[in-house]
Amino acid sequence: MPQIERRTLEKALSLCNAKAMVTSFYDDRLAYPDEDVQLRKGICKTLAEEYSPLVRLAQEYCFIRSIRLLPEANPGPDGEIRFWWQRPSKVQIVCANEGYNRALMRELLAHGNVVFSRQNRHRDQGTRKVVSTGRALMAPATDIQARVQRILETIDSKEKKYYSGTDTLLIQEDVANFRHLREGGLHRMVCDSIQKRTATPYRRIYINYGNELKRLR
Repeated sequence: MPQIERRTLEKALSLCNAKAMVTSFYDDRLAYPDEDVQLRKGICKTLAEEYSPLVRLAQEYCFIRSIRLLPEANPGPDGEIRFWWQRPSKVQIVCANEGYNRALMRELLAHGNVVFSRQNRHRDQGTRKVVSTGRALMAPATDIQARVQRILETIDSKEKKYYSGTDTLLIQEDVANFRHLREGGLHRMVCDSIQKRTATPYRRIYINYGNELKRLR
């Protein structure tokens, strides 16, 4: 089966059909080779970082009529969830866990290298090879604080660039089911930090830890 095209993701599809496309993306290694997924080539980036989180969010609601990504050139929200008996939800989608450092890590993974997510990476200007530096492990408390900080910074950046009519902010983040994250209260700490703030332009804020969706407010 060929890769899904962007224009297909911009069509209003039922939740069942949208879930089937996400399943195909993760299961069909012929259409979506591991290297393409790791490097986020072409449509793989859109499916992994926008469409899959949007479908996961839609599964939390009832009476879904359709789901779609908004056009790529749209300056506002990234996706839309339509309902049968209420106004549609316009969703801004952002990945707190992606950036230049993560892109270089994915490049190493795609080429079969062993990586440690806590390390920093840069590209050597002479050899053009990716170089990893720093400690492979991080103290539990330091790890939690670093993740809380990057989530809050992500929220700050999207609040500053808020587009009128967007009601939901959806943040994609790494899985949080490790023992030190659960017992250390990663999500609770993020919630506490958000509750101390006076206001936000978004009616709802969700974090999708891997594929575990939790609401902040």
